[in-house]
Amino acid sequence: MPSVRSLADELGIDLGRVRGTGPGGRILRQDVEDYAAALAYGRDRVEVPSVKVEEIDTATACLGGGLEQDQYGVVERVVFRGVRRTMAKKMQESLSKQAQVTETEEADVTGLKRIREKQRALATERGIHLTYLAFVVKASVMALERFPRLNAVLDQSCEEVLIKRYYNIGLAVDTNAGLMVPNIKAADTKSIFELAKEINELVARAQDRKLDVADLHGGTFTVSNYGAIGGIHATPVTNYPEVAVLGMGRVRERPVAHRGQVVIRSLLPLSLTFDHQLIDGAEAARFLNLVVNYLEDPDLMLLEGA
Repeated sequence: MPSVRSLADELGIDLGRVRGTGPGGRILRQDVEDYAAALAYGRDRVEVPSVKVEEIDTATACLGGGLEQDQYGVVERVVFRGVRRTMAKKMQESLSKQAQVTETEEADVTGLKRIREKQRALATERGIHLTYLAFVVKASVMALERFPRLNAVLDQSCEEVLIKRYYNIGLAVDTNAGLMVPNIKAADTKSIFELAKEINELVARAQDRKLDVADLHGGTFTVSNYGAIGGIHATPVTNYPEVAVLGMGRVRERPVAHRGQVVIRSLLPLSLTFDHQLIDGAEAARFLNLVVNYLEDPDLMLLEGA
């Protein structure tokens, strides 16, 4: 069991949540890896190799955790498995099955910044950390209601587009175990404060490695906030089979022409990656422009939103 416990610790898995398939319900390494894969994929069952741990020939298996020497110097061999390996496979699947294109835009969030700062004290009283992400999620949901094909799945086998009439917004969260994408269920029914609170809770649970598989089920569209760690522009990869993902960079103070004068404004860079097989560039641009409009005119977002 020590190797199983070590693997669980490395992947951030609570063994109390893992169902053992070994003799007498004993938890095997494969059970831990399967559970980690299920978390990464966001479903209860995943396709796994039929080979059991006990059948692996350790004499020929690749074993990580050691130092080697090549002709240039020392090389450290590190295992690549669990959540990270599963997410890598999913990203490869996403890029191989979709024609992904990225459009970029900037939103002037100077007015939104004032609202956020004004309401920050009230949010704190309610135990909420109010970030730009909550506003971006709200704006995205409202734009998705106007452009439903960005909230869809392309079923190539049946030659059909499955348009989702519900809005479960995924949040790309960086954790020690790898990238996790829990989602906010029924995001269209929630206020800015409610979204902010749920974002806080999901991110904390992801980073504390306490997510349930249900937290990752049913996403329809994803927002990736790489700006939280300082990024400005990126080309995010869709959370397949979703057909679009919105990336948000770091808000920066920059000089811009505004009403005939050069002034300092707060600008939020946005990057929308979408599957060009289903979504035309013009449609994606209109969607992104609407998101920008909501962020630049938060009063409109609050008036039109639920």
